[in-house]
Amino acid sequence: MMDRDFQALLDHSGLLSRLDPLSRTALGMHFQAARFAPGEVVLEAGETGDRMMLILSGQVEIHLPDQRADQVLTVLGPDSLLGEVAFFGRVGGRTATAIAQGEVVAALLTRVTYDHMVQVDPGAAETL
Repeated sequence: MMDRDFQALLDHSGLLSRLDPLSRTALGMHFQAARFAPGEVVLEAGETGDRMMLILSGQVEIHLPDQRADQVLTVLGPDSLLGEVAFFGRVGGRTATAIAQGEVVAALLTRVTYDHMVQVDPGAAETL
């Protein structure tokens, strides 16, 4: 069963708002809630693309591997996708590191769950 607070965040996502409520709920059932503390690494450069995330609340700093830790390339907030290039590209690893700037809640989708979703719920997979 999905956490009500997590479902409420999914329901208010601008990216998912284009979907009808039934489709949004069906897609949301494939996501897991992921929570990150300030300063925690969300995704790391070089990792495989085995998961992607939709930021629901909070902000994430993006750092390139060759930059010093205090140099931020950009900051992403709610309704931003993380890791989608490596996830859908399936080539190489991640090109940047994402670090939680404060408390962050994200909708996490793993490769295993996505591959299963493609087989059992192709409409939800196509939505992504």
